[in-house]
Amino acid sequence: MRLSLLAPALYVIPLALQAAITVLMIRRGLFKAFPIFFAYTVLVPSRDLVLLLLLPNSGNRYASVFWWGDAIAILLSIGVVIEVLRHLFRPYPFLRFIFRGVWVVAVIATTSALALFHNSSLKGADKLLESIILMERSARFECTR
Repeated sequence: MRLSLLAPALYVIPLALQAAITVLMIRRGLFKAFPIFFAYTVLVPSRDLVLLLLLPNSGNRYASVFWWGDAIAILLSIGVVIEVLRHLFRPYPFLRFIFRGVWVVAVIATTSALALFHNSSLKGADKLLESIILMERSARFECTR
């Protein structure tokens, strides 16, 4: 009986925490200082709530919302890292110089990724879906031993 309550609780608790973060950011005016983080904080629980409502009618709509939401969440999470680094490095001139170098590397990496996508050997109607999965795998890379 307890295990049957655990799954919904583990699904709802993060949604409630992110909703609380959203409310606190609005009340404290932090959405102006961290707009990308705010967008990420709004997107993730919204997408998960839509997925929860689509669950009984799962199918292509569910998959589309999941994968497109995941692609947007990955892009926003990269933006959040850059936004936080920008705020951390602002008081230090040398770190701002290094941050500009990070931007150059990010532009080169994005250009390379777009070139790879354009020249990729992915075939079929799911080329876009396969590229989203590849982007997710690349963005969430974890080193394993």
